[in-house]
This record gives sequence, structure tokens and C-alpha cells, in this order.
Amino acid sequence: TITMSLLSYNEIYSIITSIEKSNNMNIAEDLKNALCITCNGDIKTVFNIMQLLSGIKEKEITSEKFYKLVDIPSYDCVKCMIIFCCNKDVSAAYKKLKEILSNGYDIRDIVNMIEKTLLYIDIVESNITENQYVKMLEIVTYYLIFRPYTKIQIFNMISKMAE
Repeated sequence: TITMSLLSYNEIYSIITSIEKSNNMNIAEDLKNALCITCNGDIKTVFNIMQLLSGIKEKEITSEKFYKLVDIPSYDCVKCMIIFCCNKDVSAAYKKLKEILSNGYDIRDIVNMIEKTLLYIDIVESNITENQYVKMLEIVTYYLIFRPYTKIQIFNMISKMAE
């Protein structure tokens, strides 16, 4: 069955697991979680990514192997940066952002991954309060809609998230 509406995290996870089994793939659990977030409910993206992963010949497909294939910042790095913001540790959040930027990722890709991570972070990270979650999502939404994508703006966004 192909659904045209966005799928839930659990539905995406189920599809990934089904494709994995039917193609004798071995995808690391942390990568499955990251893929669910990266796909953001879009089944077409799931199929595209799974087709890409099917070309990996190694026994186990890890997050590291996946992120070498695609040009987006890793979910784990972005999640770590968000947690630093939740802990109001601006210095550590800046350091993580600098690390992500030094890998040459486009600022739009970083902001998009921050948005996707925030949309699902309550599923994978239970230590974030609802107030923190709502505040950070409002800040990111504001920057997605009203701000240009520059390094100064993304550092400003991270600063506001950590307030």
C-alpha cells in the first residue's frame, strides 16, 4: 500500500525494517532511527535512501557509512547540539556547530536537519521538556521563514535556542 500523506515515525520504521529483511540487509539500529527522522514521513525519500543503501556491500550498514554517501549533517551531531542548547551550554553548542560547518555542509541543510531532529526528538530523547521543545521549534521555524541562511544567522539561532 502506498500512502500519499506523511507517515508516522513508526510506519517509516516498519517500512525500513521490511525492506531490510526482504533485501538481506543489516542496518544498524541507530541508523534506522536516524533514517526515520531524515525521511520526515516521506515514503519516496525512504525508497530513495534504501535504494542507495542497497548498494553498500559491507556486512552491516552503519550511520558512518550512510553519512559518507549523502551530503547532510548527521542526526547524532545535530541532536547533540540541540541537547547542549537544552542544557543552556552555548559554548558546547557553538563548538558542535563549528564542527558541523567545518565538514562543509550547506547552512540550509544544517537548518533543515535541526528542524527534522526537533520534530522527532521527543520520540528518541525523553529528557527534553515540552517548554524547551516548543521554544526551540518556534525559534527554528522563525529562522526558516524570515531569515537568510548565513553563518551569523545560524549562530544567532543556536544562541537563542540555548537561552
